[in-house]
Amino acid sequence: IAMAGCAILLWIVLHRDSSTVVYRAWTQPPSLVFTGMVALLIVSLFVVTRKQAEHTLLTVRNFYGVLRVRDRAATALEPPRRELLNGTILHGVEIIASGRRDEPTTYYSPESGVGMALLAALHRGSVRAGIIGLGTGTLASYGRTGDRYTFYEINPLVIRIANSEFHFLGDSAAQVEIIPGDARLSLESRPLQEFD
Repeated sequence: IAMAGCAILLWIVLHRDSSTVVYRAWTQPPSLVFTGMVALLIVSLFVVTRKQAEHTLLTVRNFYGVLRVRDRAATALEPPRRELLNGTILHGVEIIASGRRDEPTTYYSPESGVGMALLAALHRGSVRAGIIGLGTGTLASYGRTGDRYTFYEINPLVIRIANSEFHFLGDSAAQVEIIPGDARLSLESRPLQEFD
């Protein structure tokens, strides 16, 4: 909105000031291009804002940015899902179809690097995992009884949303601990964790 407002204000100033070349030749191609760009900016901002608001269940903001939780309907290729976004960055997806909400998704699927590492560790016995960044808590879905998953998360709103809007943490069989604050400082101040 601020960007569109500035563009409109600049357009008005340039077209009201009779000393500018733009005023004298507002029908010339450069002026028409500028006018078209202002209009395109306003329309694109409107479209983006409407698109972001679609199916949004929750929008909250703090020092770390804007977090949105939205539901997406099933498509031919994907089941219905709930997403956590920080601005335009996807921080986790939970499948909300019956019986599938604990499946690890996105870049935490069993075929991902972290998925393969956790599955390999699970074969050796109980797992002690230290994870920087909580997101929706997707990695807790790998947890079994006897495992311990410690998440480090700097954004208190992410912690609140992961616990209230998603089920990975609550459904995990592992013992789950969330350490709020800067992970670097938290890791330095705590005794050696001996994570796997």
